[in-house]
Amino acid sequence: MRSKRVNSTALCTLALFLVTPVCLPETQSDVCTFYQQRLESKLHCGLQGYPLAYGKKYCERFRDLAQLSRAGAKWRDETLSCLQSQLGTFATNGGSCDAVREKAFASHASCYKTSGFCQLPVSDWRRIFHVIDWTDLLSAVGLRQIGMTLKECYDKKVDSREIDPRSADAEAVRAIIATLEAGKPPRT
Repeated sequence: MRSKRVNSTALCTLALFLVTPVCLPETQSDVCTFYQQRLESKLHCGLQGYPLAYGKKYCERFRDLAQLSRAGAKWRDETLSCLQSQLGTFATNGGSCDAVREKAFASHASCYKTSGFCQLPVSDWRRIFHVIDWTDLLSAVGLRQIGMTLKECYDKKVDSREIDPRSADAEAVRAIIATLEAGKPPRT
């Protein structure tokens, strides 16, 4: 049986009909075009603005991230979709570059957690943290927020005995948490 490919125009039309301001890509390789074609083309933030310097950059890095577990790949796909849906109104209605950056950063932690970050194996966490340029996170407050989120996930894994607190993975995660909680970028 041959699978049918859905036309992106049809998805956009359906999305607008349902008052959902995001058009979904036709394929996984198209997922990152949102930042250039939908956000940047509407907002004109430039090469240093959020859509290109952060959104597109990390979308491509996460899209191309190899060796994730099946759960990690699912998390990645759901997180990319969540992050883009949070910015959909900007793609439809426009807005300021500062506002899109604020909204994007405010949605990161919740998208990560609702997409199942805490349930991922620690090996996926380590791969995910290796793609981040920590200096992109702008502030000590942002770094601390990520540290608290990671600590919450780590503590759940230790409490449920999914991770041995004496393992090398656990040691590496604790070092990252301590550095983030101090408001500093970890060395990955």
